[in-house]
Parts: sequence; C-alpha cells; structure tokens
Amino acid sequence: MLQHHSHSWVICYWRLSNVYGSIMLYRRPVIKAKWYHYFLLALVNVEANFLVVKAFQYTSMTSVMLLDCWAIPCVLVLTWVFLKTRYSLMKISGVAVCIVGVVMVVFSDVHAGDRAGGSNPAKGDLLVIAAATLYAVINTSEEFFVKTADRIELMSFVGLFGSLWEVAPGSNLCVSGRENASDFVRSLWESRSGMWCTATSCSRSGKSLQAVLVQRSL
Repeated sequence: MLQHHSHSWVICYWRLSNVYGSIMLYRRPVIKAKWYHYFLLALVNVEANFLVVKAFQYTSMTSVMLLDCWAIPCVLVLTWVFLKTRYSLMKISGVAVCIVGVVMVVFSDVHAGDRAGGSNPAKGDLLVIAAATLYAVINTSEEFFVKTADRIELMSFVGLFGSLWEVAPGSNLCVSGRENASDFVRSLWESRSGMWCTATSCSRSGKSLQAVLVQRSL
C-alpha cells in the first residue's frame, strides 16, 4: 500500500508543478512568499499523507474516515490564533460535537481489541489524529498564502517541493522499501494501471479545488 501511495502522490505533485508552474512561468510574476516556506509546507503535506496511509495497516477504514475529521477543530483553533478568524456559536458547537465523536471512536477502538478491524487500532488511531493535525496546519497555511501571496504560486511550489520530498533519499519512499530514485522510476512504470491513474488525477483535482475554494471564501 505504501508503495502505491508514494507512486500516486509523486505523480500528483509532479502534475501540480507542471500545470501551475507553466502558468506561473507564462505570467512571470514576482515571488511573493519565501521559497523555504513552501518547502516546509510541502514536507508537512508529504508526511501527513504518509501517516494517514500508514494508519490503514493498524486500524479500520471506518476509524480512519471518522478520525480524519479531527482536522476541523484543529483548523478552527489555528485560524482563530494565527489568522484572527472569528466563528459563530453554531460553528463552535459543531466542533465540540466533532471532538466528542473523535473521543468516542478512539475509546471504542481501544476497548474493541481484535474486533476493531486492525492489528493495533490504538496505534492506527493515533497516526490518523497526527495526520489530521498536520492537515489542519496545511489548510491554515494555504489560507494564509492565498491571502498574502498567490494561489498559482502556492500550487506550483507545493507541487515542485512535494515531488522532491517524495523521491529524496531518507524520505517516505525509502521507508516503503526502495533504495534510490532509479528503483522508484522503474517500479513506477511497472505498476501503472487505470485505477492508479484515476487516483492521481483525483488527488491533483482535489488539491486544485481546495485552493480555489479557499480563495473564493476570503
């Protein structure tokens, strides 16, 4: 699973950098944010993706899907602290319900044992919560960069640095068993399939749409 995860995300980042990088080169804009900010954001993005896929080895898909909503209260707190966003009582109440749900899912998995649908449900749940927290950092950072920089610039650099992080020695590719970039390229061509191409296309479209929705909500 981790091998195909790495394959799909490398191509997703590569496509993002190609599409948005071409637009950026055509416009020739002035870079509004520091490049190393995008570099660190791409690292957080790569690690969040890795953690949530890793969690599938230990817990059930239901738990992963439910616990992923932990990103919602984290985003609320981060945007309130750093972006000075104000929320209504209704939204805060919804986040409270979300937190209660997360606690109940973790409590259920801890006490379910073998019935939870994974080899180590508690460990898997913690991995998902860590990934969701990182996703919250990503979402908050993207909102900040869309406000202060440019959406095209954001997607270009995240795509470029994300693909570099995925194939860098010592990164998640090596964790999944490949020794170097040449092995990765060889296995990439050997494992192509219609479902894999569809997954990478959906990932790229999802990231693009997320940035558009953040920009239009400002």
